[in-house]
Amino acid sequence: IVGRICKSIVAKARKENIKLGLIRPIMISPFPNEAFIPFRNKDIKFLTIEMNYGLMRKDVILALGNEKNSYFFRNKFGSLPSSKEILEEVRKLSMEGM
Repeated sequence: IVGRICKSIVAKARKENIKLGLIRPIMISPFPNEAFIPFRNKDIKFLTIEMNYGLMRKDVILALGNEKNSYFFRNKFGSLPSSKEILEEVRKLSMEGM
């Protein structure tokens, strides 16, 4: 469910000239570590968006080899985040370090 929202966020962010991509695992066991290997040791931020307590974020950190550029988002109630909430988080992260 969150993946569909994120797909639309990518399109919206790109219209705002924010470089944004999406890795959407179809299966999480085994976790698709190979998808993250090209991004290891690069200065690219990863935002893990979940409806739970960040279980996939741990897998992303392991796949990247560190948590330096790994961020986590879920709304405060643990329910489905809105596209507005996610896009605001993306904007915030894109402005950091500029």
